[in-house]
Amino acid sequence: MVTIRLVTLNTAYKPLILFRKFSYLYFEEDNRDSARVIANIMEDLYPEHELTKSAKMMFGVTTLKKETEETSIIPKEYKLYQNYSNPFNPVTTIKYELPVNSKVTLTIYDILGKEVTKLVDKEQEAGKYQVTFDAKRYAAEYISAG
Repeated sequence: MVTIRLVTLNTAYKPLILFRKFSYLYFEEDNRDSARVIANIMEDLYPEHELTKSAKMMFGVTTLKKETEETSIIPKEYKLYQNYSNPFNPVTTIKYELPVNSKVTLTIYDILGKEVTKLVDKEQEAGKYQVTFDAKRYAAEYISAG
């Protein structure tokens, strides 16, 4: 739990004090939830201050409170995009979105349903991701010549 107490100081110093607390929590303690609380307080008190903008950028958003489809890096729903591979290029990019922290497993299967490889198998934070799959490594095993 984070307790913020702003004493009566020159108003010009308050954003700096909040940002220092934010930085400590974000970088030193690796406590993203508490750092987000500080960033939200900064957003409420000093929405146009440069330090507030810097704190918001750490979370990859242009606004912490009123997230919209255009301004938020945090998606509203789970989404897996269609990959667009080129038959003459064995590399394809797979894009997906997570609205909340999730366990992600992204597996490639061959046409017979045999697992080729796991591209992702880990817990990921909410956000937008893309993974590149290069089939050249697997061509000898799964693609016949001729």
